[in-house]
Amino acid sequence: MPKIIKNIDKIIHHLRLALGKMEVARNAYKKHKQTRGLDMLTIVSALHGIPINHAILAEIYISSSNKEIDKSIKLLSKLEKNLLKNNQALHARYRKDLLELMNLMQLARNTSSIEEKYEIISRTISELSEFRNALEKYNI
Repeated sequence: MPKIIKNIDKIIHHLRLALGKMEVARNAYKKHKQTRGLDMLTIVSALHGIPINHAILAEIYISSSNKEIDKSIKLLSKLEKNLLKNNQALHARYRKDLLELMNLMQLARNTSSIEEKYEIISRTISELSEFRNALEKYNI
């Protein structure tokens, strides 16, 4: 499998990890809204010395999701540089798409709404998959 396709697969992998973490954050936040007080997580964590609730747990997963998005952004910028160096014709053709994907990832990282972040990451994954399929035609 060509290196560029492997790199796109890595980016998609990191974004899927981010999506999974956002799902956990969304569920934790829903649980926090339902309980609004003491629940088993708070009690058990307090017994271990560090009381946390579902809202804190959601923030932890959002932060972790942002780290996965950052990894994806770095990989995409590296992919863009490699495409420029090794295949300028394809780079010229897909530069706008690459920048749009980069902007979507940055928007996902900077968005505070869990639902919006989840939708943006999902959209980015589907667009990256389309981009991957388009590049597969060129066998690079």
